[in-house]
Amino acid sequence: MRGLKTLHVRMDRHMENGLKVAKFLEAHPLVERVFHPGLPSHPQHEVAKRQCSGFSGMVAFRINGGLKESSLFLQSLKIVALAESLGSTESIAQVPQVQISPATRGSL
Repeated sequence: MRGLKTLHVRMDRHMENGLKVAKFLEAHPLVERVFHPGLPSHPQHEVAKRQCSGFSGMVAFRINGGLKESSLFLQSLKIVALAESLGSTESIAQVPQVQISPATRGSL
C-alpha cells in the first residue's frame, strides 16, 4: 500500500519511456519490426488510442537476422537482464523461441 500514492506517476513514466524505446528501435537499422501499441505502425494502434488512456511500457521487437543475431544482441546487453518474468521491477529481455519451460519444450 505504501507505493500506491506514487503509482500513477511511476506508470506515466513507465509508459512514456516504453514509447521512447519503441520509437528508437523502430528507427534502428538492425531492427526488423517493433510491436508497441503506441506506434502508428502497430496493427491495433487505433483501437488502443480509443480504448486506453496510455500505452504499455512493454516493448517487443524482432532483430534482423535470426537466432544467432538475437543471441549476440542479448549477450551485448549491459543493464537489461536475460530472464523470463514479468513480476519484477528490473528491465528484462528474452527470446521466446529459446526460453520456454521444459514441459512446453517437450510438447513441441
